[in-house]
Amino acid sequence: MLIRSALGSDAEGGGGGGGGPTTYTDWRIYITANQTVQQSRIAEIEMRATVGGADQCSGGYGFADTETGNAAGYAFDNSTAAGNRWESTNTPLPHYIGYHFATPVDVKQFTIHNNLSGYSPVAFSLQAFNGSGWVTKGTYTDGWGSHSEMHTYSVP
Repeated sequence: MLIRSALGSDAEGGGGGGGGPTTYTDWRIYITANQTVQQSRIAEIEMRATVGGADQCSGGYGFADTETGNAAGYAFDNSTAAGNRWESTNTPLPHYIGYHFATPVDVKQFTIHNNLSGYSPVAFSLQAFNGSGWVTKGTYTDGWGSHSEMHTYSVP
């Protein structure tokens, strides 16, 4: 499986790194550029404590800076069906979408599924809230092909 690493490099397998406390209740994807438009759309996001592990997004709730009728929770409902996605408003970037966990978790890998080309993030960061501000855990650049892709990223 191809896993995209922080800072835009690609690596087979892998992930990990970093020391010290890494568990937080609030994690977000902070989007600074999309494929072709300023509106962001994501069908599904999964966050894992270990590389290849289970999705941890359960028992909490999604949040975002803006939403249309397609709320942030749709990106964490385990469905990539057409029309089932988070959509930001059509306002200038940056945008963000995140998940509030019931208890603190670590994230060592995450996956983004798109289901509509043109709206996927191509420059973004994974951030965690440490109680006083957002801490960047990894910065990524990526290219998307077309409709219905899934990209997986390692977290340093």
